[in-house]
Amino acid sequence: MQHIRDLPSGGWDLNGYFAYLEAIKQQLPEEVYAFASYRGNYDLTNHQSLHDAWLQSICVLEPAEGERAEIRRLEIQCRFLGPYHDRIIELTYSDVRWYSLRHSLGGEARSANSRGHGDMLIHEIRLGQDCIVHEMNFSDGAVFEIGFAGFEHTVTPRV
Repeated sequence: MQHIRDLPSGGWDLNGYFAYLEAIKQQLPEEVYAFASYRGNYDLTNHQSLHDAWLQSICVLEPAEGERAEIRRLEIQCRFLGPYHDRIIELTYSDVRWYSLRHSLGGEARSANSRGHGDMLIHEIRLGQDCIVHEMNFSDGAVFEIGFAGFEHTVTPRV
């Protein structure tokens, strides 16, 4: 995290992050700014928050066009079970420039039955060199970073 600070007493200081988002507002697509600046997406009591959400799937797609399918691009789709297990949160990144998915299933995993990524702890949107970056940190040590240009966020009731 570059703009969100850990608090010594636990939790995070988001004030600098929200000030940063306001400063770069004109450089972000409207849908990215709306997602990143909505405080409910970080609020522990909000049903559509990503805090405490569980990753259900991540799909890296490589759509292709052209006569030989030689014109290729990357898209990443992430699906989360919301923190209260009553919502599905989907994040779709298009025109992906790069991504990094890091996780070690070593001794930190809680048990053989819970070797997932754990709860999402915190996430941050920021500007990268030639793209927007979304960093997501999980309780079992996983860190996902995606550099992208296009973004879609949907929240639907879990049925």
